[in-house]
Amino acid sequence: MSTPADTPPDLGERLTLPSESARGFAEAEEELRRVRERFEQTGDAELQGELAAHALEQVERELALASEHRRALEGVELSLWSRRNRLERFLINTRGASWWHAHHSRGGARAPDGESAAASPPA
Repeated sequence: MSTPADTPPDLGERLTLPSESARGFAEAEEELRRVRERFEQTGDAELQGELAAHALEQVERELALASEHRRALEGVELSLWSRRNRLERFLINTRGASWWHAHHSRGGARAPDGESAAASPPA
């Protein structure tokens, strides 16, 4: 039997950075450290240009990993809002709209931007 608070089985897993992503960040940072050292040790403008291009590739690799993780976190947030809405609907059905008004008047629900989540009980 399903309850309004059912947790999607992968919710906790989606909150943590996957090991391959963490490893990717660590590898890119280590490579950037090595490139920075070589860059600082050379006065050759051509080599510095090659090193800068390689550094850019590493930063773009990290950006791709960060973007992937952000999308996963957005999915977690959407799952949580969905669960919250199911719970509110359940409570409105069992306790009535007066519960909802009392809950919201004391600031019980806030949208991500800090505003009140809704102006009237959900249908």
